[in-house]
Amino acid sequence: MNMSMFCPLRFVMFASLLSSLPASVLALEKDIFYVGVDASHVWFTEFEDDTPAYLARVGIRPSRYYALEIGQLAFFDMRNRFNNDAGDVVDMRIKDGGVFSLSVLGTYPLGRRLSVQGRLGLSLWSVFYELESSAFPGVVTNRKDDDRGISAGVGLTYDLNKVIGIHGGLDYFSYQPSIPPHDDGRETVPAVSLGITVRPL
Repeated sequence: MNMSMFCPLRFVMFASLLSSLPASVLALEKDIFYVGVDASHVWFTEFEDDTPAYLARVGIRPSRYYALEIGQLAFFDMRNRFNNDAGDVVDMRIKDGGVFSLSVLGTYPLGRRLSVQGRLGLSLWSVFYELESSAFPGVVTNRKDDDRGISAGVGLTYDLNKVIGIHGGLDYFSYQPSIPPHDDGRETVPAVSLGITVRPL
């Protein structure tokens, strides 16, 4: 997998932004920062395929009721076959891909440990393809898609204790492929995730 998907520079920039917040804001709650890692599964309707993925999350929670969060969703190998405009058969492989997201989360406590979240944000896509046409067998063409879209989702968190919680979510991402015949409209890509959230003491 191409390690550029994780874009560590974006995480560093976000950490710098958090460190510049006034001390009065940072003192609102002891557990204002959190990190999370989720195992995910992503469905691509247009590509007629699905893939396992994982999601890394970093957030700041100034209040019990809302948070700002960045995430990096990385997904794996997918394949499809289609006919291009010239009538040739094209084998397509998505060999690497990821979505960087910046979101606002609203949280509603359902009890002392359980809470429900709603999320709305901006997603930045990077998708790497390999294409091989029947007109040129053995010749592989590399291609990269970049796109921006809106993302939204819902989730549940159950706090095992003050440090660790179990998180599950259903998210939807908007994506515009550029590979014919999938380039005629935006696709809604659902992702289901289950993982843990850690709030450092």
